[in-house]
Amino acid sequence: SLSRELREIDDEIVRRLHLDDGGEDALRHALRAIGDHFARQEMNRAARYAFGKFIESDPPDPEDILETGLRLVTLCEEDGEVGPAADLAQMLAEYFPDDPRPPENAERLRKIRSVLG
Repeated sequence: SLSRELREIDDEIVRRLHLDDGGEDALRHALRAIGDHFARQEMNRAARYAFGKFIESDPPDPEDILETGLRLVTLCEEDGEVGPAADLAQMLAEYFPDDPRPPENAERLRKIRSVLG
């Protein structure tokens, strides 16, 4: 099923890039849109992959990184992967100290992680 999901992601990226020839910006836009699409379909693993690739593409707008990172935290938590969610929330809290959401998420997830062991 993971192979199928990755093929769907690759097909969607290729399809979107052919519609818009904007280079890296088009790729970033496509990755974000694909992540949103898979998240709406509740295909968290595929959405996480696309959002992760979006962040790796080094988008120029820090707000895009923050919002996508918060989406990744939520998806990881929904998948029951509290450790990666907590680590990502902590990283976001360090990079975006003025936004209250990452530290709140990091603290909440840290408490959950300590209960789960």
